[in-house]
Amino acid sequence: MEKVKNMLGFDEVEWKGLLGAVQKVEEGFLVFNVGDLRIYLYPEPKNDKAVQLSVELKRENMEKCISYKYSTGEIEILSGKKQLRVESFGDEMNGEI
Repeated sequence: MEKVKNMLGFDEVEWKGLLGAVQKVEEGFLVFNVGDLRIYLYPEPKNDKAVQLSVELKRENMEKCISYKYSTGEIEILSGKKQLRVESFGDEMNGEI
């Protein structure tokens, strides 16, 4: 999540505001395009206040996608300025990010 935040150019306050806004949405999603990456943020339909983050990489004949659901508790930890790491994020994308 930290890498995505940095790629999109958000500071901590902006990122928390964005996640908070996504948590309040009933239906819909945000899509950011950064080079070969497409980044999606949307509320988890089966879980109030959870946020789904998906990163899709498309290059020529290759397409990779990774998704992670951030629970309300994890977002609260982020709001408390503690760091979360998804260890497999870079590995899943073969270090492409």
